[in-house]
Amino acid sequence: MGYGAGLASGCSVGAFFSAIPSLGVNGLLFGLAMALGAFGGVKLVTRLG
Repeated sequence: MGYGAGLASGCSVGAFFSAIPSLGVNGLLFGLAMALGAFGGVKLVTRLG
């Protein structure tokens, strides 16, 4: 996420909270990708631990 935020010249919080109120598709896709990444990360950590 940090690398992607650096490429986008911003931060992940700004990408989410500025696009969602304006109903931007990019904000919805970002939120979905963030949720899927968090879910996958939790599954990976619980499997390794």
